[in-house]
Amino acid sequence: MTKLVTTLLASSLLLSGCFGEKQPTNTTDAATLQSIAAKCSELSGYTGQAAHADFAGITYVFRADNQSVAECEWTSVDDVKLIELLY
Repeated sequence: MTKLVTTLLASSLLLSGCFGEKQPTNTTDAATLQSIAAKCSELSGYTGQAAHADFAGITYVFRADNQSVAECEWTSVDDVKLIELLY
């Protein structure tokens, strides 16, 4: 699972550098990141742990059984979009 997260974070960084239009809010505030994860969880229906690449504006929320992960893109707490579900 650690390999999956590392691979996802690396690919997100690459893609955001190549295709990113809007820059994410640069935050390390735990409450803000928790709100973003909650929004991603709401959009995906997944309720597991969350991982953030806040420098790229990407949040991953794992399914409770860790067999799948949701990828969400954000620029702020009010602008969170579900990108895809990865199996």
